[in-house]
Amino acid sequence: RYWLPFFNQKHHPHPHLRHGKFPHFLDNHERDYSPQKNPPEKSIHARRNLDIVCISTRAELALRQSEVMQATTPVVIPLCVGSIDIISPIIFFHQNDVTLQCVSESPLISKCILTTTGTLYDSMLKFISIFDTASKVHIDGVTFQSVSTQHADGAALSIIGNGPHTITRCTFQDNTNRFGRGGALSIISDTVVLGSQTTVIIDES
Repeated sequence: RYWLPFFNQKHHPHPHLRHGKFPHFLDNHERDYSPQKNPPEKSIHARRNLDIVCISTRAELALRQSEVMQATTPVVIPLCVGSIDIISPIIFFHQNDVTLQCVSESPLISKCILTTTGTLYDSMLKFISIFDTASKVHIDGVTFQSVSTQHADGAALSIIGNGPHTITRCTFQDNTNRFGRGGALSIISDTVVLGSQTTVIIDES
């Protein structure tokens, strides 16, 4: 038994009532509750496209955090050509190999730029190996630019884990640390290989 105030079932039949279903809420105005008119809202996981060609925003980069942490096979994180403003640090916990690379038609020029417009407390981008795995991090063709950190070990890029890790064709430019410890690259690892085309540029001004 249901009490339907101000509801005339004869002249205003409700679509759910026609199909023997009762809606959770009825008001004075006829509403169409059919799935065609009110499709269920997709979750953020349903909207994610992990096969995306390349990443162009901080939000897209941050969405890869759970994927990297749960991966049981090597993961590639492709960056689009352009600049991404990292307004807050992004930390990747990983148990398998991770590659962050620039998707560029010119492999000799680093056109994928990660930067920040403010001052960060921790490192802008941090990779931490979990479960004592020997997972490797490879950074290729990325520019880390104008990053200022306040943590003693903060840097534009931080890598923690056994490795070996490789950094190739990358540029670190005008990055600073409050404690004067460089601010470009922070490494806690057994082995790190810097490619011949990786450069560090200091703003002398």
